[in-house]
Amino acid sequence: MLISVFRQQPHIPVYELKATEDLNRHGMYVLGAIKKIVNKIDDTEYLEKLFDDLSDKHRRIGVEASGMDVFGKVFCKVMRPILLGLRENEVKKKLN
Repeated sequence: MLISVFRQQPHIPVYELKATEDLNRHGMYVLGAIKKIVNKIDDTEYLEKLFDDLSDKHRRIGVEASGMDVFGKVFCKVMRPILLGLRENEVKKKLN
């Protein structure tokens, strides 16, 4: 789906691809996955299965593992301070 959008239209600038239905749909899938991750952040068994499933889905459509490794590291680096900040705020609210 999304990979085919990029492969079929290599000459289209990224800002124009943002308007495609496939890219928008993929964005919604990503947001849904982020919501699942945040909601189950303490359930490592669930998260391992989720990440394995996502990896399998991406591998089947031709996404290279190296790209997923990079994305995973960036995602974790971005989400960690956000989630830790949320936790700190929750603790502060309970203490006050």
